[in-house]
Amino acid sequence: MLGRSVDKIYSQDHVIATKKTCLDLSLDGLVLVGSHGTASYAAHLAELLVQGGVETRVIVTPGSIDGDMKNQFIEAAFGFDTACKVYSELIGNIATDGCSSRKYYYFIRLMGRGASHIALECALQTHPDVVLLGEEVAGNKLSLVDIVNQLADVVCARSDSHKDFGVVLLPEGLVAAIPEMATLIQEINGAISGEGSDSVEGVLARLTPWSRALYSFLPSFIQTQLLLERESNGSVQLTQIETERLLAFLVDAELASRKATGRFSGKFAAITHFFGYQARCSPPSNFDCAYAHNLGRAAAALAAGGYNGYMASVRNLKAPFSDWRAGGVPLTAMMKLAGRVAATSSVAAVEEKQGSEAGSGSAERGLPAFVAPAGVDLQGSAYKALQRAAVEWVLNDTYRNPGPIQFSGPTADDRTITLQLEKHDYLGQIQQLQALLDAARDACRPGCPQPVLSVALEGMRSLTNILSIMQADSAGKSPSN
Repeated sequence: MLGRSVDKIYSQDHVIATKKTCLDLSLDGLVLVGSHGTASYAAHLAELLVQGGVETRVIVTPGSIDGDMKNQFIEAAFGFDTACKVYSELIGNIATDGCSSRKYYYFIRLMGRGASHIALECALQTHPDVVLLGEEVAGNKLSLVDIVNQLADVVCARSDSHKDFGVVLLPEGLVAAIPEMATLIQEINGAISGEGSDSVEGVLARLTPWSRALYSFLPSFIQTQLLLERESNGSVQLTQIETERLLAFLVDAELASRKATGRFSGKFAAITHFFGYQARCSPPSNFDCAYAHNLGRAAAALAAGGYNGYMASVRNLKAPFSDWRAGGVPLTAMMKLAGRVAATSSVAAVEEKQGSEAGSGSAERGLPAFVAPAGVDLQGSAYKALQRAAVEWVLNDTYRNPGPIQFSGPTADDRTITLQLEKHDYLGQIQQLQALLDAARDACRPGCPQPVLSVALEGMRSLTNILSIMQADSAGKSPSN
């Protein structure tokens, strides 16, 4: 175990140094632990090592507390289960205290830079009054004013029921999912030279009138945070932007305006929190221990078997540990061409544009193909469950406090709610299809009755036409006649 790093292997010097290390140490395998960024670089590194005559096999295991390393092959990344259980305990404790003191609104920002999986899972675990998801805000093109008015409406509705308290959850990437804020961040990123000598006046002079007006409207603490030290790719560090404080500030101003016109007579006092790396210091849950152990064994088996450019996978995670199925998936099966992937949220769109312009961003510094992060599926079962429950959560104090992580007892091996709700059987369906195709082939061997052959031909023609149309539609092309 070499440790954790944010370094990327993208320059020629990095590749040369990596080749040298692999040869000097006579490495049979190099196992990288990480999310979509790590997987993207691993795929290209595997190819470059082969081209350089290096026999070291590159294997990836999916690890990310953000939960954005998931697709039809990967059901979950390890670390997500532990992180959500830690955050849910903290949120549950706060909700319990809030329901007791009955005088504060808690605005809680959770990790989730480009995807809101943590906010979704923690909401399902704890039942807050309001949860904001970046994908939902971006998909509905909600403005900052829209969000503030929605929150103010909730406060007013609860106040009418004599409840001047509540809990609001949001991901750290929410600020970049708001369309006008995404544009402002993009323009500021482009206006700052990165040399540290830019004055506020100089940056503002490079903004469009709309973005300059928005910047002037924002409270001074957000203005300052938007101009703080940049990330290595030149973009704003979303962790530094106190979105929870911004929303609390603006909701307070909106409620003051409503009170002045007689539309609100209650009380509003906000306390803000940011739950970041608290979850990374926790002992892992039973699930994550078992999952990481099995992924490690699978990665070693893949490397020993001569497989290169693969991601270790474990299927059937909802089932008891004894029913899990380990394997491996070629990284190329998960990769998309840069510029051909629809951004899952506004933060992804901002980074995608930066990546095409400056050789950095979500397309992994301009790599021609990369493993795309997975945002919350707004058509998925977990999100739909949230939608159904959220209506009741607004006014009814149905807070849930799941307590700390358990290592023994009836709840010790509980899975995340999102994992339980989502359907993950892509490879199983592939196997079912192969079995059906084999059965059709056996039924249509030479010598089969003519009616059987005719029905098979008509059925296959219809099926291939439908599949051709669906593939063309997904690729944005017109199906060929």
